[in-house]
Amino acid sequence: MLIDDFICKTNDYMNHAGCSVLRHTSEQLNLLGEKYFTEFFEPGEIKQIFKMATELIQSGDGSRVNSFYQRVRPDQHSPYEWYHMTTKLITDKNTPGAFQKMIMVGNRVNDMTAVVNKMNRLLEENLFASKNYHLLARLTKREKEILAQLALGLKNKDIAEQNFISEATVEQHRKNIKHKLGVKNLAELIRFALAYDLI
Repeated sequence: MLIDDFICKTNDYMNHAGCSVLRHTSEQLNLLGEKYFTEFFEPGEIKQIFKMATELIQSGDGSRVNSFYQRVRPDQHSPYEWYHMTTKLITDKNTPGAFQKMIMVGNRVNDMTAVVNKMNRLLEENLFASKNYHLLARLTKREKEILAQLALGLKNKDIAEQNFISEATVEQHRKNIKHKLGVKNLAELIRFALAYDLI
């Protein structure tokens, strides 16, 4: 997290994580003044960020949140790394109602891979659930219970004992569930059970 002053063109604050990336203390970054913006960032991107910041400051809209990608490097000899930045105007305590500073939160794109993968899985599950709900609706209450038990890995014998039915009845339920859902194996049954929070 950091706070930049786009009027005075200085970095006012950098948290420990940001200081580690740039290999400077917050005080050192502040003392760099305008050089801070040319030392660690790609010049063309900084121009665009200043343009965005100026438009935002002129709008006076303190509720707006902007996001963008930015390349960062600790020194001229290191390669750039991509960061996803989220930013919002903050009021200068010395001039109430006047905006000139922005608070920013950055996440290294390479570190976001796990989050992105999880989001993709959640979106896929949501799509699967909405696309196949009509199939799940074909199951009876008992079949949904047995689907959950199958997905948990219970054997026909265990399911029969828990539901006070015969193993042959469990096997018939299993066949009916597979037919109604249009699935062929246990992995597909488990996917249905997970998508609809049956387990």
